[in-house]
Amino acid sequence: MSRFMQIEIRIQPVYEAGFASDFPRIADFLRLAGYGEVLEAEPSFYALVDRLEMLARDPHVPEQMKPALKRLLPVMLDLRNKARETLLQRELDALDRLLYQLEDAFEDLESQL
Repeated sequence: MSRFMQIEIRIQPVYEAGFASDFPRIADFLRLAGYGEVLEAEPSFYALVDRLEMLARDPHVPEQMKPALKRLLPVMLDLRNKARETLLQRELDALDRLLYQLEDAFEDLESQL
């Protein structure tokens, strides 16, 4: 590695009107579950999967709020894990395809909430 330069590959969120505006049902779901602070950071879907996993396991969140999340979370976790692996291997074309699939999973969650 160079002493004065680094290679950086990051996954950055790009929302047209902001996460809460583009995905209002997910944003409301996070607020109602007590996870509204995550919205302030405008997280990428890649980063948000971890929070959704925590929410699904949180005993303080009523179970009746979780069915749609519990249906889609395994898919999201699998895609995020595969994306992490392709990111580490610098397989950017494969990473791009996985991120599109993760977007689709979030759109599914939005429509099911």
